[in-house]
Amino acid sequence: MMLSMRAVFLLLATVAAIAACGVQGANPQAKDRLDQIISAFNSKDEAKVKAMIQSSMAPAMFEKRKLEDWVAQTMQIAGDLAPLAVQKNLLDQPNAIVVEVKAGNGEKLGLRLDCESNPPHRIVGVRIDQNPETLLTERKKVDYSTYTSLKDLAKRIQETVKAPAMAIATWRDGKLDVGVDGIRKMGTTEPVTDEDRWLVGSIGKSMTSTLIATFIDEGKLNWTSKLGDLLKDIPMNAAYKDVTVEQVMQHLGGIPQDMGYTGPTVAKIVGALKDPTAIRASYVKDILNRDPIGKPGQKMAYSNAGYAILSHIAERVGKKPFEQLMKERVFDPIGMTSALCGMPGDDGMPSGKGQPHGHFSAKEGPRPGKMGGPLTHMAVGAGGGIACSIGDLAKYAAWHMNGFLGQTVPGLSSATIKRLHTPMRKDARGEAYAAGWSVGTEASPDAHGHNGSDGTFMAEMAFFPKEKLVVVGIVNVGFEGAQSPGVDAVMAVLKRVKG
Repeated sequence: MMLSMRAVFLLLATVAAIAACGVQGANPQAKDRLDQIISAFNSKDEAKVKAMIQSSMAPAMFEKRKLEDWVAQTMQIAGDLAPLAVQKNLLDQPNAIVVEVKAGNGEKLGLRLDCESNPPHRIVGVRIDQNPETLLTERKKVDYSTYTSLKDLAKRIQETVKAPAMAIATWRDGKLDVGVDGIRKMGTTEPVTDEDRWLVGSIGKSMTSTLIATFIDEGKLNWTSKLGDLLKDIPMNAAYKDVTVEQVMQHLGGIPQDMGYTGPTVAKIVGALKDPTAIRASYVKDILNRDPIGKPGQKMAYSNAGYAILSHIAERVGKKPFEQLMKERVFDPIGMTSALCGMPGDDGMPSGKGQPHGHFSAKEGPRPGKMGGPLTHMAVGAGGGIACSIGDLAKYAAWHMNGFLGQTVPGLSSATIKRLHTPMRKDARGEAYAAGWSVGTEASPDAHGHNGSDGTFMAEMAFFPKEKLVVVGIVNVGFEGAQSPGVDAVMAVLKRVKG
């Protein structure tokens, strides 16, 4: 499952919907507030949602995000998740609560709400995770900017968040710096190395967009190429026929999000198929015969399925498997010698031996686990299975940054790279999403980056054009919802560079 960006959206959208839960046992009006808030969210009535958010959030929540952005995002996710129902409380304190909620689609999630200590107990923070137990402990902010080396920074963060291992790399002034610390798998003593491969998750979306862009540079595709023309032999809902390649890359195609994959759904799509390209073709056919979630260009809805479609389009245009095209057209020109489409141990080495092993978050600590099977082939273009060394990931981000800054880079024109980083519209958070890149963050308005996770690895990638700086960080454990260890690394390095 690739949930990192979805976790961000849920974090923003459902925070208001559970506000009253945070004051059960501390506020005598909690039941009334809970009914009011859940009712507003489930009504999908914009006026009710707006009033709910205004009354539930502390003033600090509006310092970096406007009211209308909160409302727009809440309305978008209400359309996907409502009706939302609280199942049970796991932690009930005056200023913090952890609850299990069930969405209208049947999915269960854990939510942690932190509130003001004194009445009216308005919202000051929220975290989300598939495993509610991981939210029982408050994660305190730590200033890591006094680190002495990247290895020291990796060690400090890894020990604080109790991850098995962490890798960090930076690129500045043409110089690559790498630091890693920890072990490849819990229960072993095998240390991680600078050359180890790490799963990058949905960071792979930017790589898929880059692959598509190589065909655009060659004139084999256009930004405005339509799905109906590119996939003529695939029966599809008529609403998708005029959706353009660029709209798909920017999550503006109205394509189902498919953020979580259930076993029965995967089995139905894959059947007896073994060939990765055939599996992707079956998945594309399945997706394009579902109802759209919006009109093209109407709203930004982060979609794993959209990028699976792009990966199959690349196969059709390039007449080779996606995995081979990615190597020949993206990895090789950039010099990413460690990169492969697959899990870190999929090149013949047993998982957990010779490469970092993924882990699930658990109350007792990181638990070894692995995502794989046909799902890796289905969603590889969406970030379901691309791995590389931390140094190669930094090299990749630097290649994009240099091209964005107008420098000549191998494999793609600067103009095309700039187009990949140009959003067609801002999303409801006031930030923007281009072709596999989030543009602008609370930390820096000119930051370009992405995160990625399959629930067992968590990766962050960012570059800052003004500082000409790249920072990437990965841990081999899932960190959905909470500020990830990679973000801690990015912020620490950026603070050091800015002085």
